[in-house]
This record gives sequence, structure tokens and C-alpha cells, in this order.
Amino acid sequence: MAIEINNLTHNRPSQVSGENRQPTVGRQQPPVVQQETGKSTSTETVSMTDAAVNLKKMSTQMGKMPVVEAKRVEEIKKAIENGDFEIDELVIADKLIGMEKLLQQHTPGNQP
Repeated sequence: MAIEINNLTHNRPSQVSGENRQPTVGRQQPPVVQQETGKSTSTETVSMTDAAVNLKKMSTQMGKMPVVEAKRVEEIKKAIENGDFEIDELVIADKLIGMEKLLQQHTPGNQP
């Protein structure tokens, strides 16, 4: 991640001034515009990698989804209680393989 911060200097010397010998750090008064508006005049730039952008998108999408689908849970509970719930191993295996392929596509360094 690249971060660029303008108008900053790292090595400003401390100075001793006046008769009271109080140290003052090399800090300048903010520009008049900044004093009036309270906004900084410097520019900060942050760049995110493609993986970070994709992760942010997925996180936003998942945040919109319900944690648990209560209706579906009730349907499954009733089917189990009635003995009607069937497990299809082939469907489960296909879905696991599909999920694995999807994860590999979105892993940095892997090409489909």
C-alpha cells in the first residue's frame, strides 16, 4: 500500500530561544486559509491493491446479507423432524468443489 504525505519534513531541529531557554520544536503557524477553515492544505493519497479492493467489495456485499435465514432454518428443522430431510452427497461435493475453484480464482498469484 502506497501512502504519500506532502508538506511534511521529518528532521526539524529543536531550537532554544529567549531568556527562559524553553525549547521550541520547528513547527510553523498554519497558513491563514487553514486557520480560517480548519482544513489541512496538505494532500494525502492512499492506494489499495486489487485484492484489498475485492475484499472491500465482498465485505460490503456480505454485510447486506442476513446472518441467518430464519425461514430456511425452520423449513429444515421441520423436514428433519418429519424424516423428510435428505442429504445428497453428490450435490454437497459439487458445491464444495465449486467453492474451492472460486477461492482459487480470487487468490493472488493464481490464474484460472
